[in-house]
Amino acid sequence: MLKSSVFSLPLILALIIFISGFSTTLSADGMTHRFTQVEGSSAALDDYKGKVLLVNFWATWCPPCIHEMPAFNRLQQTFADEPFQIIAINAGEAQETVVDFLEAFETELIFPVWLDPEWKGFGEFGLRGLPTTLLFDKDGNLIERVVGEKEWDQPDVYEPIRSLF
Repeated sequence: MLKSSVFSLPLILALIIFISGFSTTLSADGMTHRFTQVEGSSAALDDYKGKVLLVNFWATWCPPCIHEMPAFNRLQQTFADEPFQIIAINAGEAQETVVDFLEAFETELIFPVWLDPEWKGFGEFGLRGLPTTLLFDKDGNLIERVVGEKEWDQPDVYEPIRSLF
C-alpha cells in the first residue's frame, strides 16, 4: 500500500506541472507562441497587452466558425474607439487555403487573421474544438472561454466586454 502511494506522488506532481503549463494569462513568460499573420508577418498575442482581446480559433471548413465572422466584424466596429481587438486564428490550414477563403468570403473582415497550421494554439490554450473563442482582459487574464458558436454582436455580450475597459 505504501509503495503505490509513493509512485502516485510523482504522477500527481507531473499532472500539476502539466496543468499549470496551460497558463491563463498573456504574460511575457506564457503565451509566447508566435503566429503568422495571413499576410506573412509574425505576431503574438503578447503584442496586444493593454487591450481587451477576443481571440477566435476557427477553420474554413467549420460552418459555425464562418457564421460568427460577420458578427465579429460588427463587434469590432462597436468597440472601434476602445482598447479592444478581435483576432481570428485559423487552425490547421495552409495560408493559400485561408487566403482563397477570405477572397471569396462575402464580408471583408476588419480584424487580423492569423495562421496556426500546426495546431500549436490548441496545446498552448488547451482547446478542444472549433470554434473556440477566448476573451482576455487588458492585463492578459483569461476572462471567458466559449466553445462553439455564439451570437457575438448582441447587447448582452457588449456589457461584459465593456466592463473590461
